[in-house]
Amino acid sequence: MEDSHRSYTRPDSFVSLLFYGTLEGTAMGLDGIRNEISYMRRKISRQQKEILTLQLAGISTASAEALLSRMQAKVDDLCQQRDRLIGEEKLKGPTYPSGKRIDGTSAHRRM
Repeated sequence: MEDSHRSYTRPDSFVSLLFYGTLEGTAMGLDGIRNEISYMRRKISRQQKEILTLQLAGISTASAEALLSRMQAKVDDLCQQRDRLIGEEKLKGPTYPSGKRIDGTSAHRRM
């Protein structure tokens, strides 16, 4: 009886998604950016606690503080990207002929 094993190779995109979380070159939507900001803020909080623990133990924290500053810079970049996307979404809404945005119900239609 012959052993028939089939080998299956995964596409590279699946492997990068599996190991890196996102595909390179793809843009995250607004929800994805908000989730990433939240996740990074939790990581920053844990890193700050770890730095405090190291300082109390008398251990050098230079590399941990460098990592913390890189993490904070990444959050700042994500916040800027989030704000830009929010602005773009607002511009997609309905406008008057003058270009002013239409917010809610017009005054003459309110009761």
